[in-house]
Amino acid sequence: MFTRFFTTLILFITAAIAGCSSSEPVSGSLVVDLTAVARALGKDDEMSSMLDQARKQLNDQLLQIGVDLEQQVQDKKTALAEANEGKTSTEQDQELADFTRKANLQLQQTREVARQKAVSFRDKLVIDFRKEVMDVAAEIARERGAVRVTVAGAHLLWHESTIDITDEVIGAMRAAASEETTAPADEEG
Repeated sequence: MFTRFFTTLILFITAAIAGCSSSEPVSGSLVVDLTAVARALGKDDEMSSMLDQARKQLNDQLLQIGVDLEQQVQDKKTALAEANEGKTSTEQDQELADFTRKANLQLQQTREVARQKAVSFRDKLVIDFRKEVMDVAAEIARERGAVRVTVAGAHLLWHESTIDITDEVIGAMRAAASEETTAPADEEG
């Protein structure tokens, strides 16, 4: 009786281990780590570089706007000094202060618009990347009979390694990128 129990236990453990090492999901959900995919494909550096270029361009534009506004303030100061239209020095100072305040407000608003554009550009890069990954992950999920793919992150406390398709997604995306780079050469030759 002990031998039969022992044999059944070994068979059960063997089946469980074999089941864990298969590529079939244990549940109807799979997991993909977007950060790992981005890092493996160099997309993180690519997106970071694109974002840095966009920020630099926006900062250059802001710098030029700041220079232009400063020039406008100086021109206003000169115009007020030359015109003197019977205004007292206090009135001229107040008019210049109002003009400067408006110029500073315009610069602040322009900075906020630039910040929003940078955030929007970053979000677009992330959304485009997620879409790329989603297309590949969805195909893998269909092949494995899964009903959903979850993004690994802080909200995911733990998952069985058999449902992690990150490496499969990376491989499929690398293969697709390789096909794209060799396709034009094949068509010409």
